[in-house]
Amino acid sequence: MHIISITLKNIFSYYGEKIFDLSPPNNGKKNIVIIRGRNNQGKTSFLNSIKLLFGGVSEDLLQKVPRGITTKQYIYGASDRWWGILNYRAKEKGVSNCSISIKLYTENGEALITRKWSNITNTSFNEMVMVDDPIEGYLENDQAQEYLNRILPIEYLPFFFFDGEEVQHLAEANTNQTISKMEQLLNIRPVENVLSAIKSVKGSWKSQSMDRHAVADLEKAKNKKQEFISEIAGLEQEKDDLENDLAEEEEALKRTERMLDIIGGHTGVENRAILKTEVKHLEETQDELFAKISDFFGGDAFLMLNPKLIEKSLKIIQKNIHNFNQQQLTLLGTLQNQLPILLEQPPYSSPPLTTNQIAFYQQRIKKQIEVFQQPINSEETFNLDPSRAQKLYDTLIRYSDDPDAFSELRKLVSKARNIQIAINQKNDLLDNAKHLAEEEKKHFQELKEQESIIKKTLFEINDSIRDKDSQITQIASSLSEITQNINRLVDSVKVAEDYRGRYDLATRTQNMLESFKHDLKKEAREQLEIEVNKNLSTILDSNTLINTVKISDEFLITYLDQRGNSIGMGTISAGMKQIAATSLLWALKTVSNKEFPVIIDTPLARIDAQHQANLLERYYPHASKQVIILPTDSELDESKSKKLQKHCYKTFELKNPSGTNTEIVTLEVPNG
Repeated sequence: MHIISITLKNIFSYYGEKIFDLSPPNNGKKNIVIIRGRNNQGKTSFLNSIKLLFGGVSEDLLQKVPRGITTKQYIYGASDRWWGILNYRAKEKGVSNCSISIKLYTENGEALITRKWSNITNTSFNEMVMVDDPIEGYLENDQAQEYLNRILPIEYLPFFFFDGEEVQHLAEANTNQTISKMEQLLNIRPVENVLSAIKSVKGSWKSQSMDRHAVADLEKAKNKKQEFISEIAGLEQEKDDLENDLAEEEEALKRTERMLDIIGGHTGVENRAILKTEVKHLEETQDELFAKISDFFGGDAFLMLNPKLIEKSLKIIQKNIHNFNQQQLTLLGTLQNQLPILLEQPPYSSPPLTTNQIAFYQQRIKKQIEVFQQPINSEETFNLDPSRAQKLYDTLIRYSDDPDAFSELRKLVSKARNIQIAINQKNDLLDNAKHLAEEEKKHFQELKEQESIIKKTLFEINDSIRDKDSQITQIASSLSEITQNINRLVDSVKVAEDYRGRYDLATRTQNMLESFKHDLKKEAREQLEIEVNKNLSTILDSNTLINTVKISDEFLITYLDQRGNSIGMGTISAGMKQIAATSLLWALKTVSNKEFPVIIDTPLARIDAQHQANLLERYYPHASKQVIILPTDSELDESKSKKLQKHCYKTFELKNPSGTNTEIVTLEVPNG
């Protein structure tokens, strides 16, 4: 299998359509293609384009962008951190699509593989994968990606397309992620996949054998858990979008502020910088005061700050109570005079009351009415039920007993107000546009309004982000609780007898496969260890720190010295790690028996001259049937090029003086 040609269109540093003709010679004796160029000429763009074609935007590509970005940002760009995959010059000219195509010779014949992105904007894009195979025909998207995974699975990419400077971590290779990829390459991972399927079936049988009510509860809990997971994923996506918007607004604010500085620059750059620093310091002090003030604020904070209002309100309430009592007194006076007389007027009770009884009840009525008699004035327009008026009075009186009780709050508010005045004064100095012409004044005011709108938008976006964080935290707490509940439900039920046989059979099968996997790993490990040591001795000189490489059953790598002692990774130089990693990659390709072109960026970085010569003469001619290396001019000078001359069938030079338009120059290859 080999690459016939590669076509890059408006992707990374390649503007327009650029074609690499990589057709190998008919005799098949030469296998190396050199694509050389100085730094930032297009070599890494070439390598990343190949990775994109086979794996799309992978974690490996995302992690190489500083401070991390999303898949959408990787495609379109992220402010000044990342330009995106669309060529910068093409983007400036309004082009919104880019692509990478490879014509590949496979066991079926010539196949054309293309991945393209269209309608690229800062919010969306369309991505499409296409394959035209002579046997399988035309395939799109999922079917096309499945085709790519068959000829070169995503997990294999780091072992066939790599940067020489970044490959050092493989020298240790003692991480779960790296070991997993090695197992996949060595055909061990499929056994692990079967084991995972068996474990899943065992879990299913166990779940089905549970008590019906417990099964129903467990299913509900699982559905609820999935709802929580989906909600969190949705909120995190919304938060990512908000953070993208935030970055764009922050950039817009910087541009607006720079324009304001330019127009209002009469105060001098240094003076404006000092004023801005002073305003920032005042705002920070004001924020601290606001934090202290917020500690006071509850439902009654305004009452603390308005003693005069309290005093006035209390007087009105007192009058209201007094008025009500005065009206009541008039009524009671009338009743006190009229009620006793009624006892002496017909109709009379039967039997009639005696004189003593009449006198007794008259006296009792008068005394009972006297209890409610109080003096008042009835001219006030504000009237309130006496019981509610009394409650309001009792509430407000607490705020008038001690006029200094809330003096601290008033002081804080006063300080905050004074600081705001100072901020306004300094902003006036910054914003002073009196010296400007009318047209400039108009532009200045438009920019100020724009600045205000952007700041308001930034505040709203930040508030929304905080709200999303709060929602995520709450749902995460609920997710933790439901997960614990699921574990309790699973642990609380027993496996039924009907499913015990299936469960036990799955367990025996699992144990058998575990044993088979162990033997398979052992065989692969032994072969890999032999190949690594053979390759290392081929590339390294005799006087080296590393004498032997040991690989454990779990593919953990240890380096031993001449005495058989373990060598700490911190002792091994970066160049030596690169050589060890290269030996491992070579061995993995040999043991896995996977035939695919190898592409290597900066192949000789950090390596001394003698080991460079060894790599050029002993490794690259045998690394694969087609090897594409991407050296800098300092890595592969004339003398080193001669070492590859008899194996090299094509050489290209990349030129990109502008940084946005890589040109491909085909160089003549001397006869080897």
